[in-house]
Amino acid sequence: MRERIAFWWTDRAEGRPATYAFVASVFLFIVLYGGGALVAQAFGDLRAFVTDPRWAASALIIVLSAFQLVTLPRGIARLWEHLIPWLANSNAEIAALKAQTRPLLARFFPVSVFVWLAFGFAWVLMGSWGEFFHSRELAPILNAIYGFGFRWYFLGAAAVFNSVGLWLLLRRLGRSLNFRPALLLSGGKGALRPFNQLLWEAWRYFMAVIVLAGVVTMPVRGRGLRFEDAILWIVIVGLLVMQFSSQQPINRLLASTKASALDRLHERLDQERLAADDESEDGSRRTNRVQILLHDLRTVEAFAPTLVDSRFVVQIALSVTASLIANFLVQTMFAKLLGP
Repeated sequence: MRERIAFWWTDRAEGRPATYAFVASVFLFIVLYGGGALVAQAFGDLRAFVTDPRWAASALIIVLSAFQLVTLPRGIARLWEHLIPWLANSNAEIAALKAQTRPLLARFFPVSVFVWLAFGFAWVLMGSWGEFFHSRELAPILNAIYGFGFRWYFLGAAAVFNSVGLWLLLRRLGRSLNFRPALLLSGGKGALRPFNQLLWEAWRYFMAVIVLAGVVTMPVRGRGLRFEDAILWIVIVGLLVMQFSSQQPINRLLASTKASALDRLHERLDQERLAADDESEDGSRRTNRVQILLHDLRTVEAFAPTLVDSRFVVQIALSVTASLIANFLVQTMFAKLLGP
């Protein structure tokens, strides 16, 4: 039941083209923001609603979460597609691991739902983002529509999928996968690129949420950061740290695979040295084998057992820089609009 609810939106996109997720997300934004505008119009506060970027940012967080609920599972499917040729596991073991993907991603979905419902309840009670409305009832109504109608599901599922769920999945893979030696000899970093792409998709989502959360929690009229907004940032940072640490189990697996491959190569070189006195075999053939082994040894030694390569580091650095610049620009643009 938990998985069926958590993957309800994902399953709607099953078998559909890649553009479906984008179109569905755009439609969801129209429903969210357009519905909020209609409610604001009914209370005579349409102008205040439209000119306050916090409502649009709140809707965009929900929409990005809906989009991520489609892209992340598809990224995991691509990971399996590219990873299987490099695995020494049996077909039964691979099928069992693939079957655990959904349960692991959705394991803490109920906890996430409770957290975001609690935030929604607090925002309703506090009338958050209603400083510019003439009606005091409008902000609680809009917060109830956004929080209890959409945020608890879309953000609740996407946040847990991209942090705790991904961490649990990669930890299970790190304990269960068995890479072929060919991964180090011929696959190299290119074979690990699907892992990098998956981590980058999750990281990119969090960076976008951080930019939008900076807009949503922007202090106005000289007020400082509200208590519930401070708690929100603590939750976001915690999820971000867990998402970034999800690479560690695969790094340990790669290090173990590298150590085993080096041991096997050294053992084969020792066998060649012991057989050097055997004159029954052509010396040139033995020399060729030794040269091949030495080449393989240098290749394995040069392999860095980590998912965080230079390309991924550059991507993270650029995304963090972009999020900081975006937050600064947004707060500068709306300082007068939301100021005293």
